[in-house]
Amino acid sequence: MSNKVTCLLVVFQTLWCILKFAKAGPTVLPELSFNAYEDAKTIWSAVDGWGTSEDKISRVLCRRTYEQRMKIATSFEIEHGNLKKKLEDETSRDLKKLYSRLLESPAAILSNDMFETIEGKRKDYGAVTEILCATSNEEKFNVAVHYTTFFNMTVMDHVKNYKKDNYDYQIALSEYCWRSYCEIPRLDYPQAIGEAIRLFYTNPKTDCEKFKKQLQALFHTFCIPDIRLILKCYRSFYEGGIEEAIKESMQGEEAEAYTALTLSIEDRYKYFAGLLKAAMDGVGTDEDRINRIILNTCETYLGDILEEYKCMFEKGFIKRLKGFKGEFGTQPHYVTALKLLCNDKDD
Repeated sequence: MSNKVTCLLVVFQTLWCILKFAKAGPTVLPELSFNAYEDAKTIWSAVDGWGTSEDKISRVLCRRTYEQRMKIATSFEIEHGNLKKKLEDETSRDLKKLYSRLLESPAAILSNDMFETIEGKRKDYGAVTEILCATSNEEKFNVAVHYTTFFNMTVMDHVKNYKKDNYDYQIALSEYCWRSYCEIPRLDYPQAIGEAIRLFYTNPKTDCEKFKKQLQALFHTFCIPDIRLILKCYRSFYEGGIEEAIKESMQGEEAEAYTALTLSIEDRYKYFAGLLKAAMDGVGTDEDRINRIILNTCETYLGDILEEYKCMFEKGFIKRLKGFKGEFGTQPHYVTALKLLCNDKDD
């Protein structure tokens, strides 16, 4: 009897640990009963004839993975023509933008946003910094491949033409951000404390150049887990953490780049949660940033971002989205589509 009780306790403790430390992960998973032909048929019924059933389209496209959406587009084209063009003709405003991007790969979304921003074709402030500084090794690789394939240039060759008048910003972007960081930790806790103390003893206000060089050396020398540990130790010494020190020693786009890099290393979910909030703060709404973050992460870690958003700002992203006002006012169909992509995790 006692053995049974012990076994039950072990099972209970194991389940409790799994539930406690489990990550929310993706919000869009492959549809198990997926049928490209039936989905294409559903979309055609939503756009054929008088009027368009936007929510009907969203219930299909926003609950399918990118690979499944591509199969739907192929099936649709056989009988009805190009799906992307048809949706652009049948919808408008923010929903039109979202549907168009649903038929692009995450790498294409990131690459196109960065390319058009550098070329001056769009005013997506912060896109270049966000993409270069806060992407994972896998995302960097995919963007690099897409750049070379479709734009016939490397990412860094293009970035060299961006903000030529701001050399420090160029250094922040090219030399330290766009590199494949090793993910294997090498430092133990005492060593990390030593590195944090060395950084702490350089006053960012009075000796900003030395502080900047030490920060650059940190990114250049250590791997992601080690940098994360050093920044955690630094936060225990310096009130406000590394982002406050960066504000005191740098300014403008250079400060923005280093802040994005450090915050995304410390806690990527928290960083993107902050960007989602900023996208809806103030006058107007940055729909491009909202679309980019949600579409790029919905199949990986958007659930974690939404959980962090709720912890940081009390009110969940979806609930706040209900009061969303885009460039053309309230857009209920657009909000519905985003809710589906987010899987209503914090509704």
